[in-house]
Amino acid sequence: MSRLPRTAVLCLAGATLLTLATTHAQQVHPSSFAGLRWRSIGPPRSGYVSAPAGVPGDPTTYYAGMPEGGVWKTTNGGNTWKPIFDDVRVASVGAVAVAPSDPKVVYVGTGDRSGWSFTIGTGVYKSTDAGQTWTNVGLENSQYIGGLVVDPRNADVALVAATGPRTGGAGERGVYRTSDGGRSWTRVLPTDGSTGASDVYMDYGDPQIVYALLGGAGGPGGGGGQQAAAAPAPSGTGAFKSTDGGQTWTPVGGKGLADGARISAFTVASGTQGRRLYAVAAASGGFENGFLIADPLNARYM
Repeated sequence: MSRLPRTAVLCLAGATLLTLATTHAQQVHPSSFAGLRWRSIGPPRSGYVSAPAGVPGDPTTYYAGMPEGGVWKTTNGGNTWKPIFDDVRVASVGAVAVAPSDPKVVYVGTGDRSGWSFTIGTGVYKSTDAGQTWTNVGLENSQYIGGLVVDPRNADVALVAATGPRTGGAGERGVYRTSDGGRSWTRVLPTDGSTGASDVYMDYGDPQIVYALLGGAGGPGGGGGQQAAAAPAPSGTGAFKSTDGGQTWTPVGGKGLADGARISAFTVASGTQGRRLYAVAAASGGFENGFLIADPLNARYM
């Protein structure tokens, strides 16, 4: 799983659209939404969406990456969906990210690591026309990509969490960074490429702060799931933090976690200078997951 947690279907609530339409002009009592219910709006290709993404400032445009269905797009709030990745001929999608500074720039990381996917990816693809055309911009040997973020100030700066081949051996693993729109990539974590990265998160309120997860578990079916999350963490894995936009990294501790607990997924609350995090963790030797909230006043928590 790349985000916490990814839903079985991509849904939009009427309440959300109504709230966005009013642009917070007035406070609405929660009871006003009591009669509204969640409903599935597609895409019809799959019941599992591996990589949803929205367009900042546009409540009607969304992208949905599938484990074996490519990328779909809606421009009318989910009333209709169109497949936009068929010409690439790569079905497995692990991550989708839209550049906040230029919504026409979209990055797609191929290879869904959850285990629901039957095919491997062929690297990172980029569109500069909102998904009409695509170009491969590297990391062809990563096979599986768990996360992708774009600097909100610069569409050319992006970070990718590459899991690498599941069977070991040669491949591109770890966190990679580009500052030229994908023309070149630098492996920034770990520098020797010994461990795959399962996810990467940026504080969009302060994009200098980035978190990454090395060696995190995959999702249901063969990619890891709870069992892998509960296994003892190998050396060099766990959560890492960068305060310079992903150029350098330091491991973060586990204060508040049970002995041997391993974080399998987490996310960063934007605008908190990276001090508030939400995480899913499991104790070694068991299958019980726990949901944690990092103390925003204690930087040593994670």
